[in-house]
Amino acid sequence: MAKMDYSHLFSLMARTFFDEALAEWNDVQPTTPDTTNIFDPAIIVQKATAHGLNAEDATQLATAALDQIQSLAASQPGPLSREQAISSLRHRIRGDTAKPKDRNPGMKGIQDVAAQRDLLLGMVEEEIEKALPPEESLPDVALQETSVDGRQTLQYKFNEPALSKYFDGKDPYSSLTSQMANICISEDIQPGRDITTKLCASVELAVELGKKLRPGDILNLYIASKAFRSAINGYMLSSIRMWIADRCPEAGRIFPFKLYKNHLVPDPDGRTWGDIYKTGYPTTPPMTPERLEKIRTVPGLRYMQLVLGRDRYCREITAIMARNGHLMPRSMHDTLLRLWLLMDMGYTEHRCAMLRNPKLWRDEDLYNAQLLFVKLGMHFNDPVYGPSSYELLHLILGQKGLYPLWQLLTRRRWTTLSELVEAKVRYDFELTPEHWRDYTPSGGKLHGVPLKQVGTGHREGWGASPGSRRHLMRPDELIPVEAVTRGLQLDDHIRHMILWGYFNWETGENIVPTEEDMYISDEETTLAHMDTRHHWKKKHSQKKRWDKLTPAQKQAIREDDEDEHLRALAWCGNDSDSNGEDEEEEEGYKLWADNDSTYSLNDEIERGFIVPAQAPDHKSTVPSVDDKDGWADFVNRALIGAVPEFGEDEKLKMQALDPSLSDENFDWIGWMKEEGFDVAEWENERVDENMGGA
Repeated sequence: MAKMDYSHLFSLMARTFFDEALAEWNDVQPTTPDTTNIFDPAIIVQKATAHGLNAEDATQLATAALDQIQSLAASQPGPLSREQAISSLRHRIRGDTAKPKDRNPGMKGIQDVAAQRDLLLGMVEEEIEKALPPEESLPDVALQETSVDGRQTLQYKFNEPALSKYFDGKDPYSSLTSQMANICISEDIQPGRDITTKLCASVELAVELGKKLRPGDILNLYIASKAFRSAINGYMLSSIRMWIADRCPEAGRIFPFKLYKNHLVPDPDGRTWGDIYKTGYPTTPPMTPERLEKIRTVPGLRYMQLVLGRDRYCREITAIMARNGHLMPRSMHDTLLRLWLLMDMGYTEHRCAMLRNPKLWRDEDLYNAQLLFVKLGMHFNDPVYGPSSYELLHLILGQKGLYPLWQLLTRRRWTTLSELVEAKVRYDFELTPEHWRDYTPSGGKLHGVPLKQVGTGHREGWGASPGSRRHLMRPDELIPVEAVTRGLQLDDHIRHMILWGYFNWETGENIVPTEEDMYISDEETTLAHMDTRHHWKKKHSQKKRWDKLTPAQKQAIREDDEDEHLRALAWCGNDSDSNGEDEEEEEGYKLWADNDSTYSLNDEIERGFIVPAQAPDHKSTVPSVDDKDGWADFVNRALIGAVPEFGEDEKLKMQALDPSLSDENFDWIGWMKEEGFDVAEWENERVDENMGGA
């Protein structure tokens, strides 16, 4: 756009032009800027006409100013500030009038043009100031380079509105510096102020400290440390959000705290809704005065434990399945979180509506969920022993959430037949009039379940609504229907789901779960109560990448295998008390003993029980070789309760002490025959005696 010549306009402007410039700004309320119409051109024309400009020149002035402002507003993405508008217009007007050589004026003429130009700028700036909010009302954040401890770094630069809005008018860097100076740890810490108290003097450090702790440890520290509790209470909402975003951002997004009102607490700092909306940014929602004066509710530590706990349980579900040989895709964790949210819904309509949301339930999630159902069905059924039924899968998916599934896989619940029968009866067992007649006199319970609770678990609301008799459809019933609606044709993928994760389709090699697939935090504590001998373990994953192991790792694996071999050999050998039984096994043992080849570990595994491995820090109870007293005590303790071994004479002596054997007419030969003694010679003597007496 060609520049316009304003020199003829300046000569017509009066010296008293804009005496009231900026005088009215203090009475103008800030409004949201409108970049399409920064100021009213009619006001510029009116004032310019009042100060001696003709209508044509005034219109030309207003048009040029408006054109410059609109060009500036269109060239930047954000809102146009007052300072930007004034600076841009000043640059253009000064550029148009700074051509004295073209006009050949004298020195006085140049001064007059400059003065008249300033008056023109004052008139336009006045209208801009009225149209745009003051710079102080627009928070602004920029980056500036600074030096910290002798090195160059970048820091945020906040203007006054930003400091007032976010930091109560205080520079965060200066306050942080003073806080860091106060928490410097010296050798002479004041009594009663430990290192945790020093760190928690800063909210930022208290939050960072919480990021390094487990949820249970955060709760314990919150209870025990007054400094930590005070720091977190001042910014409870922000602290919980930062902890969740640091550990499990996807779980925090899927489980918003607004859905779990029972886990919300009143703001510990006592902030009301009126305090939150007092600035007007954002616009205050329609609330009653009573609502504005009410203390707001924020997520507390219970909500944090809910989100972090569900994220952990979902990871451990995939890890346990991998240890049992059923690998899952990497994206299965996100699908499990969505499945947990779906199972939180107590009504079929709500579950269907959630599944219809393609942003929450993607096509990939529907596929992963069906894959999970297939793998769980395979895990709950043995190919030989059965039970060839999906009743356990239906029972687990009919519960509220995936926590029961985690309990079942980690063997913390439902480990006995009675527990499973009780859960099945409570879920969907159908009562008959005979049950009411037979079980009511005995206390009104069927397999430990009150009759009123029998078969209520599968209803909407899990039986909490007495009037609801409708069946609450499980995820395994709803997800295939939604897949058909989207045209995914999951039935064509069932066979591939069965085979997925067991062998490599390109190389044909068996797939061994990696350490990442099997990772469980605090594994020694989480799985200490269950038998994991049939699980894939870290050693198996390392054997799969044997060439990449260090010599120390290879040696550790060899020693562990040798230890297993020795523990297995402890159970092989000839049983001297078999008395001719298991002859085939004895013959096999003799053949192995006569053979110079090494006994196979697989043969020992097939024999039965193998001694479990001891912990690395296990201390042996066997005394040293030179400790005679220790060996005597060890042998005595080992033989306590053992059955003594007697010879033929010892047995007769000990059995003769039995009072029942003191009868003169006792049949000793018959008793000895029953006990397995050779009494043929004595029987012949008895026969001879009887014949002689005859």
